[in-house]
Amino acid sequence: MYSASIAAMLSSGRFLWFTNPFRNSHWKGLTDLNNMKLRLDEHSVRLRLSKSDIETLDNQGSVRTFTALPGGTLEYCIETGTNLERTECILTGSALKVLLPVTQAEKWTKSEDVGIYASLPAGIDGKEVQIILEKDFPCKHGNTGNQSDRFDDLASQQKKR
Repeated sequence: MYSASIAAMLSSGRFLWFTNPFRNSHWKGLTDLNNMKLRLDEHSVRLRLSKSDIETLDNQGSVRTFTALPGGTLEYCIETGTNLERTECILTGSALKVLLPVTQAEKWTKSEDVGIYASLPAGIDGKEVQIILEKDFPCKHGNTGNQSDRFDDLASQQKKR
């Protein structure tokens, strides 16, 4: 159901941000949710991870969350695997999974590298889709929400480059 909806949205050239609506509510204590954000556009899938998401990925080998939608949920996750040679992305039903080689994930989570970037065949007209995993920086546009779990120090270093 959601695969067709996502494909239609992607083909239109529009993009969406999906964030977890329960991350700042009473549901957080009842579930294992994270602060990861998902952004989709015509040729890319971008996941932005908070410090706690990076810690979860490093400690548990995966990080996941979901967005509640009318009629169901959209789950998105990053998982690591020892038998992977490169980054992969799989869409099945209402779940989007990005799979990383465990060595690549370990290097990224322990470094000041901002992101992991990969190009994969999309299967539509021979086009590629960009898979972008990034450490989430604090918002610049006046968001007054809690920014303490963002990579402010890393964002400052990037500005100096």
